[in-house]
Amino acid sequence: MIALRQHIPGGCKCLPLLCALALGAGGCFTLNFDAKPGKLAQVQPTTPASQPRVGNVYMIRGWLGIFSCGLDQIQKQIIARGVSSRIYLGGQWPDLAAAISAKYKNCPDHEPLVLIGHSFGADDVVKIANVVAKDGVRVDLAITLDPMVRPPAGNNIQWCVDIYQFSSPLPIKDGGPVRMDNFNVRKNRTDLWVFNTNHINLPNNVKVQQEVIKEILQVCQPRAQWLAAHRSPSPPLAMHPATQPGDQATAPPAAPVRDP
Repeated sequence: MIALRQHIPGGCKCLPLLCALALGAGGCFTLNFDAKPGKLAQVQPTTPASQPRVGNVYMIRGWLGIFSCGLDQIQKQIIARGVSSRIYLGGQWPDLAAAISAKYKNCPDHEPLVLIGHSFGADDVVKIANVVAKDGVRVDLAITLDPMVRPPAGNNIQWCVDIYQFSSPLPIKDGGPVRMDNFNVRKNRTDLWVFNTNHINLPNNVKVQQEVIKEILQVCQPRAQWLAAHRSPSPPLAMHPATQPGDQATAPPAAPVRDP
């Protein structure tokens, strides 16, 4: 089943092709023709004290922004749990990277910075991380949902989770992220697989959504807990080697947090 949201900008002449592509992929999902650019002014290294959890989650849509409606569903759920989040179009990634660098580079103890993307938007997540690395900006969590080109992830990423199906694991460079999890939903993480999951509707997979939300909540901790940890001296983060293709790392950068 395919749901077409409201209207098609400019009377899109490519609708028959898009529908054929969607039907050929199978599954039940939504095509979002109303996706709008995110506001770059909302990029900030901190959140208001009234925000229950710390951190900012920036999401990047895939091709044309129409096949990544699962990101909207994830965003709605994490906002309800007290996490700040914004969604951007793929074409915005260079400007988003520049905004993150400008806002975060002079704030070394910034709140958790989380990047999530689907398809080409997942590639953009890694590109953004690589760009902000030049300014010494730390990315606390990067989640890539079935990236396409699969650029290598660098060592400024504290925790990188690649959830994919048929391609190879996300490559790494400069030693790779502190922690690298490669989750193939058809091999080593079949618990995330549901019937008719495909590249287009992977973010709509409820099990994948639950996994993504669990990882976000581990990093974007309740404010009081995060502040307490950052007010007292703590040992440096231990470096964990990147996992081999299809492997799972055994220790997260922070202990799992039970949602209040």
